[in-house]
Amino acid sequence: MPFRRWIAAAAAVGLLPGVLAGCSRSREPGPADASAQPPAGNASVREQQVAVAPVEAVAATRSDLASTIDVTGSLKALTEVSLSAKAQGRVVSVTAREGETVSRGQTVVQQDISDILTQISQAQAGLASAQARLSQAVTTLKWQKAQTAASIQQSRAAVVQARARLEAVVKGARKQERAVAQSAVESARANLENARVNLERMQRLLNEGAIPKQQYDLTKTQFDIAEAQHRSAVQQASLVEEGARSEDIEQARQSVRQAEEAYRMARSNTDQNAVREEEIRTARAGVQQAKANIALARQQLANASIKSPINGIVMERLTEPGEMANLGDPLMKIVSLSTVYFEAALPETNFAQVRVGQTVAVKVDALPGKSFLGRVQKILPSADTSSRDFTVKIAIANPTGTLRPGMFARGLITVAKKSNAITIPTDAVFHDAEQNKVFVVQGGKAVLRNAALGIQTDHKVEVLSGVRAGEQVIVSGQINLKDGQSVEVRG
Repeated sequence: MPFRRWIAAAAAVGLLPGVLAGCSRSREPGPADASAQPPAGNASVREQQVAVAPVEAVAATRSDLASTIDVTGSLKALTEVSLSAKAQGRVVSVTAREGETVSRGQTVVQQDISDILTQISQAQAGLASAQARLSQAVTTLKWQKAQTAASIQQSRAAVVQARARLEAVVKGARKQERAVAQSAVESARANLENARVNLERMQRLLNEGAIPKQQYDLTKTQFDIAEAQHRSAVQQASLVEEGARSEDIEQARQSVRQAEEAYRMARSNTDQNAVREEEIRTARAGVQQAKANIALARQQLANASIKSPINGIVMERLTEPGEMANLGDPLMKIVSLSTVYFEAALPETNFAQVRVGQTVAVKVDALPGKSFLGRVQKILPSADTSSRDFTVKIAIANPTGTLRPGMFARGLITVAKKSNAITIPTDAVFHDAEQNKVFVVQGGKAVLRNAALGIQTDHKVEVLSGVRAGEQVIVSGQINLKDGQSVEVRG
């Protein structure tokens, strides 16, 4: 029986006091006690029995391991909006109270719009007037262009005609014109002679009473006409031969000058077209201004209906019907609970390990037994000057609205993961000369090994080298344990 067990058994049956008393009476055994001493050959056995150390050991296993960092902080709304008045106006209705759900686009505060509707009517009337002025200006320009073109064409033709007339007057009659004039004189003379003969014959017949006086008078009239035609032909032929008079030439030149002046005036009217075009541009600008006035009034109408930009819950109702809201006055605060964020304090010693996108297991004191999955969304770049902590924002999906802003939360940020890693309890590792050491049970003895460690958690640590899966590592009893010392695994 081992020595320690023997002592324990003696104590159990009440022999231990006697044994100890007998030992205290004499430091050296007498002859009578020789038979009670163990044989001399059993000394090495007794030493081996005393050297066996009782230990506890567990097997190194393969498992998935994750390294985490503990953080604490408070929940806040990821989306929080503060609605304010965009213009001065009296509040006529507020459709939601604190705690009530509102939808995106829902009108939550309505201001009085009676004055705005009047402004819209006035702006629409101004637009109609501006459009009428524009239409009139366009019509006037078209009419003036047509009139100017016709006037230019007519005056150009008059210039051409006046110049041709002047040229004809200055050059005088041509040879053909003289021949025609002379032929007209000869024809008129022949007609005159024939009329004279007829008149003489009718005179005789009248004297003889053979014809009535009326017939004679008709013949006399024909003679007078023939005589007048002859004189006219002679005068025309004389004019053709003599050419135009100086006053006729001057009159023709004056006609040319007048025609040219009229042509210049007609062309100068094109400058009026530019004036009309400027009037059109001004009218168009008036139309645009009127449209802008309508758009402004309609925007003011829209601004009078304050709508929620998100789906959420009313956190604060800051106005009531009948109150006057000035520009910028806060009216309502709305928060969206579909997603909240966990604002946590990260110690500067862990700053280098945390990255955006890492998963976080979040627990809330107000909801014991529940865990929520979050992700690191943002890490603020500067630390708090007093605590030296960095602020980490962790987004958490909250579709049921269970999580509420202001709740205290705790999180475990997963900074590293390892699958199928060889793991041992952290109690198995101790430090010696700045190295990680473990005792492995091998052949009933404690074998000391150096261990390269990887990911560590509160209770487990990854072993990169030094321990193989399945080997027994000592987790209790390592104090004063020597390399190669015999051990007895208990538990």
